[in-house]
Amino acid sequence: MQIDRWTGEAEDFLKKFQKELAKKKVALFVSSSAQALIEHEEKPEKIGRGKKKYLEEKAAKYNLQPVALGLFGAYFCKIFA
Repeated sequence: MQIDRWTGEAEDFLKKFQKELAKKKVALFVSSSAQALIEHEEKPEKIGRGKKKYLEEKAAKYNLQPVALGLFGAYFCKIFA
């Protein structure tokens, strides 16, 4: 994930191997610093929205039937000069 969407590399991978992936056991996950903030603020409605947008809709777009989906916050820190 980068700026509210999948990176081009990940999207290209799904596109290129769509047929092969549809025949295999696949798990999709997203790690996002924005998700970490949502979880910290305890906003479950936003967590559900992220799962639908970034995982369920992506799986449907490429005809995938994932065995697992995961959406979790990423670690980030500020470095001050």
